[in-house]
Amino acid sequence: MMRNLALFSIASVLLGGCAIVQNYQYAKQADAAQKKFDAALSHCKVEFPIAPAVPRAKCIGDALANYAREIGSEEADLIDVKNARVLVAAEQLDAGRITPIQYNAIIAEASAEENTVAQQRRNNHAVAAAAVQQAYAASQPTTCRRIGNSVTCY
Repeated sequence: MMRNLALFSIASVLLGGCAIVQNYQYAKQADAAQKKFDAALSHCKVEFPIAPAVPRAKCIGDALANYAREIGSEEADLIDVKNARVLVAAEQLDAGRITPIQYNAIIAEASAEENTVAQQRRNNHAVAAAAVQQAYAASQPTTCRRIGNSVTCY
């Protein structure tokens, strides 16, 4: 019995160590991706002035999309949609069909829609996870014990 407990303890420590290493590696990758994104964004701002808008929007959009994919974001598709909307607006701005204020409004609207859809997805995942937990809990037998005047169920 003591031997099994000792083996279980050792295995728990080893497996816990694996999780720590994985978390460290993920944090290291995320940090490297953030630095790469920051450098790409700085390059876009220096290399492409505000006008014309298309090259700058494309550069920033590519940097965002690459960053999202590097960190494994589940919202990379939303970033692609937003980038497409921003590029269309940049083309309209460069052609003189919209004003800079309208361009900024389109970007703000695209960002808000991206955030809304991303939040809806997170909420849907949370609701699904809660439903699975409820189904599992409902499938488990309930045992009650009476001790004196109190009843404990688990």
